[in-house]
Amino acid sequence: MKRILILVLLYLFGTENACAQVTHSISFQIGLNQTLYWSQFKDSKSYFSHFIPSFAIDYAKFSDNLFWGGIGYGLSPRKTTFYKYPSDLKFGIQYPEFWFRVRTGLKFQRDYLTHLPHIGLGIAVNGNVVYFSSNDGQEQGSWLHPMDTIVKPQRFRPFIELSNTLLNSTFRESKRNVLLTFGIRYYPLNLFNKSIFYEVDLGEYKTIQYKIVEVFLSAGLQRNLHR
Repeated sequence: MKRILILVLLYLFGTENACAQVTHSISFQIGLNQTLYWSQFKDSKSYFSHFIPSFAIDYAKFSDNLFWGGIGYGLSPRKTTFYKYPSDLKFGIQYPEFWFRVRTGLKFQRDYLTHLPHIGLGIAVNGNVVYFSSNDGQEQGSWLHPMDTIVKPQRFRPFIELSNTLLNSTFRESKRNVLLTFGIRYYPLNLFNKSIFYEVDLGEYKTIQYKIVEVFLSAGLQRNLHR
């Protein structure tokens, strides 16, 4: 991870004196995430959250060679289900996830479409936790009895992502482009510092611990600048 970060930073700031024309870009994106909370216990289910929005702003730098690099900042709200009853009543926590990432990849430029496959490494910072309960999308008062006094995710968690960005035209023109990014993100660390033991019904207890895997799709506008 450290090597990739160093390579990206060297690419971003180490080619200022190159003879080739350099394109800088700033993009704003909004996306949808399909997130899997992958259970680490056989007797505890894995759960999905569907179509949760995410937001990002990225800076990238391109030259005439094959490679490019960038840095970005974003927000991904999280809604983690702990337990779902037969009546479809669900309990869990929700919290904001702020993240910073670096990306580097290849550039395949055509007259009307540009492909930017890339790998990204980042660090997520989790915000304050709120309990929720819902039934068919209707929020209700929470009834959840964790045995731990505090239920919250780890504060800092790294991630890796593999994705591809499509631009609607060559980015060599100094104008706005429409972009579309799709990919997969994986968090290697567990969601919580330790497993959570909680009561789902009178005298019935569950133990949970998750890893996060998600597929995301985002679209936005990119403004290109030349120097």
